[in-house]
This record gives sequence, C-alpha cells and structure tokens, in this order.
Amino acid sequence: NMLNTYRLFVFFVMVIPAVNEYYYFITNKEEEGLNKKLGVFTWIFLSCTTLEFLIIYKFGNELFALPWPPLVKWSWICAGSVTLLAIGIWTLKLKALKPKTQ
Repeated sequence: NMLNTYRLFVFFVMVIPAVNEYYYFITNKEEEGLNKKLGVFTWIFLSCTTLEFLIIYKFGNELFALPWPPLVKWSWICAGSVTLLAIGIWTLKLKALKPKTQ
C-alpha cells in the first residue's frame, strides 16, 4: 500500500530533526547558553508515535486474531526494556557529567 510507504517516509523525515533536538537537549552545556527545553520536533514525534500506538491498539484487534508466540512477545519486551534502560542510563550519565555552575 502506497499510503503506508508515505506514512513511513513522513516519520523518517520527522525523526531526523527530533533526534538532533534530543541530542542537543541531552548534551547541552549551560555555559553555551543553549535552550534547556526539549525541541518542538521531538514533542511532535513523540505525540505522533503515541497516537499511532493507540490507533493500533484500538483497531488492531481484528487484524491479529491469534496471540503472539511467547518467544516473539518476550523478545520485543526485552528489546524495548533494554533500549529504554540504555537511554535512561545515558541521559543520567550525561546530566551527571555536566559541571554545575553557581
């Protein structure tokens, strides 16, 4: 379906500035005077991703009648948990390494 291809392309184009803004937010140095707020593209991307998951959750019941195999389910749970944990640790380490100005 071409609509799915266009949707994925729009998400890909949205991710580029969103990741850039998130990187600058995490590695922001206070002495450079950069903004300490998360960027607009990052918030838009997070809201679009959340909305897409909610739509899949609401309308996806008829598409997937059989439950996921346990191996697939636990693989996705582990991969998501490890990714969130790694991003959380990375964020905390970068915030802890910043020198505190008075």
